[in-house]
Amino acid sequence: MNAPRIVVDPDLPEDVRTLLTEWENAKVKLYDLRDLRPLSEGEDKRLPLVSGKTMATVAGGVALDVLLTLTIGWGLVGFLLLFIVPMLVGAGMVLWGLTPRYWRDQKLTLRRAHGRYVLATDLDEESRTLLARTHRAISTVLRSQVHADGTLDHIRNEVVLPRMEWEIASALRGVSELRRRHPELRQSSANDAGRTLAATLTALRQRIAALEEYAEQTKKADAAALLPGDHAAADLDALTAQARAATAN
Repeated sequence: MNAPRIVVDPDLPEDVRTLLTEWENAKVKLYDLRDLRPLSEGEDKRLPLVSGKTMATVAGGVALDVLLTLTIGWGLVGFLLLFIVPMLVGAGMVLWGLTPRYWRDQKLTLRRAHGRYVLATDLDEESRTLLARTHRAISTVLRSQVHADGTLDHIRNEVVLPRMEWEIASALRGVSELRRRHPELRQSSANDAGRTLAATLTALRQRIAALEEYAEQTKKADAAALLPGDHAAADLDALTAQARAATAN
């Protein structure tokens, strides 16, 4: 079974959600999301590029000294170099200064979002399986024809399903963390913690099963939409009503 994909808090800004998803899916990246630490309270989030400016000033001074020497010794050629090379050096300094800021700002954005995404590595095996089932069900609905043409509630699906996915993923992360710290809970439901864990898992499985039923009804509605005649239209209406009811609660 394929590992479940990253799930991001839908309350994050769209550009941050996109950055997190693209970063996690990238083949090559400077650092891994699971290795990033969160920003600590009071930590300076906007350190100035002191070292970059200092290096650029030194490099500019050295270049100017060299150019003045060449101008004196090379006449016209040196005179032209005195104008052309500083422009090239200046452009390089700008790019050199902006690039670290770009990567640093990206890293700060990712660190600020710490805890507001769930990775496959955050989950134990059972939780990964449950989240993968959630992904498949939601993908089935969002890729369906009845969703695309508005037969199902398009806006509700776009808003509610990502929210459900995030809530399920967050709960599964909590379950996985609890079982990692207290492996004995896997085998026992005799104490309060064990009963709470069992009840949480039961509720999650029921919610995922409802999503899968929604996806199944959506597939049937897609199939009915391809059939000719009034009977097919009636079937489609009934199936879409069942699909809506599957995740009404």
